[in-house]
Amino acid sequence: TDDNLTWDWAVLVNDTWEAHGQAIAACQPYLPGSFDNPPHNPAEKIWQNFCKFMQALQIISQYSITPTKVTETFTLFAEWELKFENLYYQHRADCIHFIQPCAHLLNHIAPECLHAGSPICSSQWTMERTFADIEFDLRQPKLPYICLTQVCLVCCQINAVKAMFPHLQPPSNLHLRYSFDVGDSYVLLRA
Repeated sequence: TDDNLTWDWAVLVNDTWEAHGQAIAACQPYLPGSFDNPPHNPAEKIWQNFCKFMQALQIISQYSITPTKVTETFTLFAEWELKFENLYYQHRADCIHFIQPCAHLLNHIAPECLHAGSPICSSQWTMERTFADIEFDLRQPKLPYICLTQVCLVCCQINAVKAMFPHLQPPSNLHLRYSFDVGDSYVLLRA
């Protein structure tokens, strides 16, 4: 039942694909040298839907998100997913293999933000970074689990003291290490 001739989104095939590629290649001499790759011309509905996705992703990637922005993000992700699913598999069970589970997962990010906080602060990257910092502190090759326990214990004790007595070590810079303050409350973060 999964006939590729019924795929509305599969338009760049055969001669159309070659003509599209030639048109893109033909415009390359007219682009400034700062472009690494020539741009493509996606279909209008694909582009608008992509913009919704990027807007929602940009909002949800902030360190601080207001409840209004969480609601806006939820709406944008929901609209994006519906159009994405309509475009690529039309809610057909025999075509569901076109969609990765992460496409549906995005509908759950905004509501989870209300419970767990900003995803940028509670995501897998943050945990992996913490593990890397702890691993850096491990210096004894023997008995690694005992050493790991000690490193974590010391880290917890330091955090507890800082929480109980914040005036003992006032922050000299509220920005992350290697960030750059560009003014007007904007900070460039290191990649």
